[in-house]
Amino acid sequence: MQYLYSMIKLLITLFPSFLFVMSVSAQTIHMEEVKNGDFVFVGAKADNLSGAINRVTQQSTNVAYDHVGLFEIHQDSLFVLHATGQAGSIRETFASFFQSKQKEAVQLAVYRLGEDFTEAIPLAIRKAKTMLGKPYNWSYVLNDSSFYCSDFVERAFRDYQIFALEPMTFINPQTGQTDAFWVDFYKKQGLEVPEGKPGCNPNGLASSPKLVFAGYIDSKDALQYTYRPLRDTAITRFHENNYGEAEKLLEEYYTVDKTDSITQNILLAIFLKKLKDEKKPEINFNNINIWQNKYTFVRSHEDIRKVKVIEAIKLAKAAFEQENFVLVDLYYQSILSELEKTTDKKSLTSLANLNTLFYNYGLHKYYNKDFKDAKKILIEGVKYYPNDASMKTMLDQSNGK
Repeated sequence: MQYLYSMIKLLITLFPSFLFVMSVSAQTIHMEEVKNGDFVFVGAKADNLSGAINRVTQQSTNVAYDHVGLFEIHQDSLFVLHATGQAGSIRETFASFFQSKQKEAVQLAVYRLGEDFTEAIPLAIRKAKTMLGKPYNWSYVLNDSSFYCSDFVERAFRDYQIFALEPMTFINPQTGQTDAFWVDFYKKQGLEVPEGKPGCNPNGLASSPKLVFAGYIDSKDALQYTYRPLRDTAITRFHENNYGEAEKLLEEYYTVDKTDSITQNILLAIFLKKLKDEKKPEINFNNINIWQNKYTFVRSHEDIRKVKVIEAIKLAKAAFEQENFVLVDLYYQSILSELEKTTDKKSLTSLANLNTLFYNYGLHKYYNKDFKDAKKILIEGVKYYPNDASMKTMLDQSNGK
C-alpha cells in the first residue's frame, strides 16, 4: 500500500509532462459546444511515454495528459492560450493548434469549471493574456519570467485558487533514488533536481474537483470546424460572382466535409453556370467527367447528366463524320453508362439524335462484319427505343449472322 501511495503521489506531482492516468467517460463534445474559459488537455498514448516515465510507473491504455491550454472565444473565433516549448506563451487559433496536434495523432479532451467557479473565467483570460510572449520554463522551477503549460494555466486562475501547487518529486519508487533520467536532465542545465519544489502538471489540473469533464473532441468534427471559415469565405466569393475562387475554396473544404449541403449546392450552381456559358462540347464533356470523379453528389445530378449526354451525342456525331471510331465508341460507352444510372430515362432517350447514334453505330459495326458488337449495340438501341422499326430490322439481321 505504501508503494502504491508513493507511485500515485509521484505521478500527481512530477514534472509537468508526466502523465497521470485519468478514468473519464468516452463521451464526445462538438466544437460548437466549447465554451469560453474551457480547458483543452492533450492526451498521449502509452507507447509515447518517455523512458523515464516507464521506469517509475506501469504503462496504461487509459488516457493520460501531457499538455493543457485555455480556450478563449473572441468575436466568434476560437483561440488557445497556452505555453509551448516551441514558442513560449502564445495565443493560437484553434485551427493552428488542432492541425499541429493532429499530426501527432493525439487525443484532445475538454474540461470546464463547475458552475460555482465560472466567475473566475473573465479575469483568468485577462491574466493569461498578460503572460503572452514569455519564454517557456524548461527548468520547471516556478518563476515570474517564464512559464510551462500547467504553470501558465494555474497562474491565470490563481486569484480564485482553482488549482493547487504540490511539492514535486523525482524519486523512482522502485529504487527509492532520484531517477537517473532527471539527474541527467538537470545536470545538462547546470541545476540541482528540484525535489520538493512547488509545481503542477496537466494531470493534477485535470483531477481538480473544481473541474468537470466535458468530452473528447471528435477529430472529424474538429477538422470540419477548423475549415468552416474557408467555406464561409467561399460563400462570400460566390455572392460576389467570383466563381473561380469560390470553387477553389469549396474544393478544399469538400475534402474534409463531403456531406455539407451548402457546399454541394454552391458547387452545383457554379458547375451548371459553367456548362451554360461554355460553347465547346468537348470542354463541357471533360469538365463533367472531372466533376463526377471528384464529387459523388455530381454523379447523381440529373441536369448535369443530361448535359453530358447532349454533349456526348454532338461529339460522337463529329467523330463519326471524321471516321474516328475510337472516339465514337468512347462517347457511346459514356452515354450508355449514364442511361444505366439515370432515374429519368425518358428525359435522356427523348434527346435529339440519340436513337440515330445507336442505329448508325450498330449499322457501322454490321457492315464492317463485326456482327457481335453490332448485335450488342442494336440490343441496347431496341431496349431504349422499342418502337424504332429500323432498329428492330437491323437487330433481326444481326441475329441471323
